[in-house]
Amino acid sequence: MKTIEIPCLPVSLSTLTKWLDKSDKKNPQIRFKLELTGPGGTMQFDYSGGILAFGCPNQFIVCEEGKLHQVNNCITKGQRTIYDERNYLKAINEIFKAAKVDELDVIHSLLSDSDAGNQPFREFCSELGYDTDGRAAFKIWETCSEQGAEFRKVVGKHMEELRELTAEC
Repeated sequence: MKTIEIPCLPVSLSTLTKWLDKSDKKNPQIRFKLELTGPGGTMQFDYSGGILAFGCPNQFIVCEEGKLHQVNNCITKGQRTIYDERNYLKAINEIFKAAKVDELDVIHSLLSDSDAGNQPFREFCSELGYDTDGRAAFKIWETCSEQGAEFRKVVGKHMEELRELTAEC
């Protein structure tokens, strides 16, 4: 378990587990089980993102040595873009091994979800483009509400300090 202290605040974030979800081959997800500890207690929650969320493009270059290199929308002369599944999955696995959560991104996400879940359901749907008649939208709002309440309890009086810390995320 890796624990990261949030600077100048009595809050820490730990990674409990990490796994790769390849159920959608076009957009594999890296999923984490995280634990946030603060003055008001501890909470565990899931955090995930597609490969791009971890700063990794979906295209790769293979050099003559056969090593994978990231592509940033340009192809260097003498190299070729690889799209075949075997090399793509190899690259995804390498990205997964190196993937780490950015603690400020996680805190920013928790703050955003907490704010969203603190709104009345209809306002939540209107702001985020959900259908107010959908069960999925209600489930998402309910999760944001519950997780937001737990987050506010854990960090207590440090909510505004966390907002300032993550303002540039």
